[in-house]
Amino acid sequence: MELTDRLNAARTVGEAAALTEPVLHPTEGLLERLADFFEAAAEKARETETDDGFDLRDDLDHAAASLREIAEELHGVPLRMHALAPPPRAAGPSRRLPGTPPPPPPSTTPGRIR
Repeated sequence: MELTDRLNAARTVGEAAALTEPVLHPTEGLLERLADFFEAAAEKARETETDDGFDLRDDLDHAAASLREIAEELHGVPLRMHALAPPPRAAGPSRRLPGTPPPPPPSTTPGRIR
Protein backbone atom coordinates (compact mmCIF):
# COMPACT_ATOMS: atom_id res chain seq x y z
CA MET A 1 0.00 0.00 0.00
CA GLU A 2 2.81 2.41 0.89
CA LEU A 3 4.55 1.75 -2.42
CA THR A 4 1.34 2.47 -4.34
CA ASP A 5 0.86 5.68 -2.36
CA ARG A 6 4.42 6.71 -3.19
CA LEU A 7 3.85 5.93 -6.87
CA ASN A 8 0.65 7.99 -6.88
CA ALA A 9 2.52 10.86 -5.21
CA ALA A 10 5.46 10.77 -7.64
CA ARG A 11 5.88 14.19 -9.20
CA THR A 12 7.75 13.00 -12.27
CA VAL A 13 7.79 9.96 -14.49
CA GLY A 14 11.42 9.48 -13.43
CA GLU A 15 10.36 9.16 -9.79
CA ALA A 16 7.63 6.72 -10.83
CA ALA A 17 10.11 4.68 -12.87
CA ALA A 18 12.44 4.41 -9.89
CA LEU A 19 9.58 3.00 -7.82
CA THR A 20 8.91 0.23 -10.36
CA GLU A 21 12.46 -1.10 -10.06
CA PRO A 22 12.08 -2.78 -6.63
CA VAL A 23 8.91 -4.47 -7.83
CA LEU A 24 10.16 -5.67 -11.21
CA HIS A 25 13.85 -6.41 -10.60
CA PRO A 26 14.42 -9.86 -12.16
CA THR A 27 16.11 -11.47 -9.14
CA GLU A 28 15.41 -9.26 -6.13
CA GLY A 29 12.08 -7.70 -7.10
CA LEU A 30 8.81 -8.02 -5.27
CA LEU A 31 7.24 -10.21 -7.97
CA GLU A 32 10.15 -12.66 -7.85
CA ARG A 33 10.07 -12.76 -4.05
CA LEU A 34 6.31 -13.29 -4.10
CA ALA A 35 6.76 -16.19 -6.53
CA ASP A 36 9.32 -17.67 -4.10
CA PHE A 37 6.80 -17.24 -1.28
CA PHE A 38 4.12 -19.19 -3.18
CA GLU A 39 6.60 -21.94 -4.02
CA ALA A 40 7.49 -22.28 -0.33
CA ALA A 41 3.80 -22.40 0.57
CA ALA A 42 3.33 -25.08 -2.11
CA GLU A 43 6.02 -27.21 -0.48
CA LYS A 44 4.35 -26.87 2.91
CA ALA A 45 1.03 -27.95 1.41
CA ARG A 46 2.73 -30.95 -0.23
CA GLU A 47 4.24 -32.00 3.10
CA THR A 48 0.75 -32.85 4.37
CA GLU A 49 0.71 -35.75 1.89
CA THR A 50 -3.04 -35.38 1.43
CA ASP A 51 -5.03 -35.05 -1.77
CA ASP A 52 -6.05 -31.52 -0.78
CA GLY A 53 -2.41 -30.73 0.00
CA PHE A 54 -1.30 -31.89 -3.44
CA ASP A 55 -4.11 -29.91 -5.11
CA LEU A 56 -3.16 -26.82 -3.14
CA ARG A 57 0.48 -27.32 -4.07
CA ASP A 58 -0.47 -27.35 -7.74
CA ASP A 59 -2.49 -24.14 -7.33
CA LEU A 60 0.35 -22.40 -5.51
CA ASP A 61 2.94 -23.56 -8.03
CA HIS A 62 0.70 -22.23 -10.79
CA ALA A 63 0.46 -18.86 -8.99
CA ALA A 64 4.27 -18.72 -8.70
CA ALA A 65 4.67 -19.47 -12.41
CA SER A 66 2.09 -16.82 -13.30
CA LEU A 67 3.94 -14.20 -11.25
CA ARG A 68 7.17 -15.06 -13.02
CA GLU A 69 5.43 -14.75 -16.40
CA ILE A 70 4.11 -11.33 -15.42
CA ALA A 71 7.58 -10.27 -14.26
CA GLU A 72 9.04 -11.46 -17.57
CA GLU A 73 6.46 -9.49 -19.55
CA LEU A 74 7.17 -6.33 -17.53
CA HIS A 75 10.94 -6.60 -17.14
CA GLY A 76 11.62 -3.55 -19.32
CA VAL A 77 9.10 -1.25 -17.66
CA PRO A 78 11.58 0.72 -15.50
CA LEU A 79 13.78 1.56 -18.50
CA ARG A 80 10.77 2.34 -20.67
CA MET A 81 9.36 4.64 -17.98
CA HIS A 82 12.71 6.39 -17.57
CA ALA A 83 12.70 6.93 -21.35
CA LEU A 84 9.37 8.75 -21.07
CA ALA A 85 10.93 11.46 -18.93
CA PRO A 86 11.64 14.67 -20.79
CA PRO A 87 15.31 15.27 -21.55
CA PRO A 88 17.13 17.48 -19.08
CA ARG A 89 17.03 21.14 -19.99
CA ALA A 90 20.22 22.43 -21.53
CA ALA A 91 22.13 24.86 -19.39
CA GLY A 92 21.47 28.11 -21.19
CA PRO A 93 21.42 31.70 -20.10
CA SER A 94 19.69 32.00 -16.79
CA ARG A 95 16.47 33.91 -16.69
CA ARG A 96 16.47 37.07 -14.65
CA LEU A 97 13.64 38.11 -12.45
CA PRO A 98 12.16 41.50 -13.37
CA GLY A 99 13.93 44.32 -11.59
CA THR A 100 17.25 42.51 -11.13
CA PRO A 101 20.35 43.93 -12.79
CA PRO A 102 21.92 42.02 -15.68
CA PRO A 103 25.06 40.02 -14.95
CA PRO A 104 28.33 41.91 -15.50
CA PRO A 105 29.87 41.56 -18.95
CA PRO A 106 32.75 39.11 -19.33
CA SER A 107 36.10 40.50 -18.37
CA THR A 108 38.02 41.97 -21.28
CA THR A 109 41.25 42.27 -19.35
CA PRO A 110 43.81 40.20 -21.23
CA GLY A 111 45.54 37.45 -19.29
CA ARG A 112 49.17 37.64 -18.35
CA ILE A 113 51.58 36.58 -20.98
CA ARG A 114 54.96 35.16 -19.97
